[in-house]
Amino acid sequence: MKPELQRIAIAEVCGWKLKHLEKPDVWFLQHGSSVRVAVIENLPDYLNDLNAMREAENVLNTERAETFVSELANTIQMKRTKATINSDYFIVAHASAAQRAEAFLRCIGKWQDDAS
Repeated sequence: MKPELQRIAIAEVCGWKLKHLEKPDVWFLQHGSSVRVAVIENLPDYLNDLNAMREAENVLNTERAETFVSELANTIQMKRTKATINSDYFIVAHASAAQRAEAFLRCIGKWQDDAS
């Protein structure tokens, strides 16, 4: 899945709405009375920013969070036969933002494999 499409898909799940104007596409997110505005290039950089991914992960309910951890383990391709519980936790805790983004999108059913 192309990086820009990943960012857009995660942003939508996090509450960003695409508002089409006559000029560039503008994204906005409203929380109560505050509104954040960004052009597509300035959406949170979920694939490189762990803080942005942490914010995204917060939208998952308990059931989805469990699925996310499983997808993250699969994305990292942990080898459970040699790993101990403690090393499993370490590997998951130190996953990159890009690995977390892929697992997040797989968890919510939005991941799309690139056509070859």
